[in-house]
Amino acid sequence: MSIVYLLQNQHEQFLSKSREWVDGKVGAALFRTEFKDEAINQKVEFSVKQAELRITLVEARIGKDGRPELLQGSNDDHALPTEALVEAAEAEALAEEALETEVQALETAETEEQAMLSEATTT
Repeated sequence: MSIVYLLQNQHEQFLSKSREWVDGKVGAALFRTEFKDEAINQKVEFSVKQAELRITLVEARIGKDGRPELLQGSNDDHALPTEALVEAAEAEALAEEALETEVQALETAETEEQAMLSEATTT
């Protein structure tokens, strides 16, 4: 059984392949990736665009039918293993650090751009 990563928001909705938040009843339509870093990148992109979102990574197992078996926080009765909870918390912390770094880089670039514009207008 393969492990994949799903994105879930604070309203317990999952990200779909069409980049919309859905209830997760149709598992085949959910965004999923085998790569944790790709899931973290998606989380950061959504967090930058919509700061009010609180997104977490959720591990899921791919069932025999090829659909992710939705875990804790979904409408299914599966339990998320403790190890997965720890990994999800670590991934969330990494994503938050990446987001902070990106915000700092944008602020630095904006400050530099303002300095150049100010210098250009004074010359």
